[in-house]
Amino acid sequence: MNNKTHYLLKCKPLAGFSYNAGKGFTIIELVLVIVLMGILAVTVAPKMFNSDGFEEHTYQAEVIATLRSIQLRAMQQTSVGGNACHTVIVSTKLLTVDANCAVNKKNANDQALNDLDVKIDEGHNVTFVTSGMTGNSFTFDSNGIPANCSTPCNITIIGSDTLTVRIESQGYIHAI
Repeated sequence: MNNKTHYLLKCKPLAGFSYNAGKGFTIIELVLVIVLMGILAVTVAPKMFNSDGFEEHTYQAEVIATLRSIQLRAMQQTSVGGNACHTVIVSTKLLTVDANCAVNKKNANDQALNDLDVKIDEGHNVTFVTSGMTGNSFTFDSNGIPANCSTPCNITIIGSDTLTVRIESQGYIHAI
């Protein structure tokens, strides 16, 4: 036996640890791990293999970003044609600005597109519902405050989850 092997045989385990080959997991530890795996399988796994609910969160973020963009344009007075680009119109499948707003893009079929549209894809079972607005539309003034909007103005995104975007009377736009 060389010195290196002899040294390894003399090593002592750290305090509180033993190297007994016969030890393993207790039955309580095994049952606990199986129960935790079962809970994860029931709650998390279905959400990983299904996209239900994710569309609503995506549309909510897109609506917030679009409303804030329209609000900033109104505050910077960068509209073309009066307040057309400051008026938000909401239907069940589309959030857009007034049709008189300048069109900035065209699609592959040379159809006019607006960079401020939030359009629900046909494959998604999601709709917009409004509350607190006069006729499903409102306008931001030069201070970013919504007009034609009772306190508060809500755009609800309904699908497998129900999410809401709120426009407060002082102009704060947020998710609730």
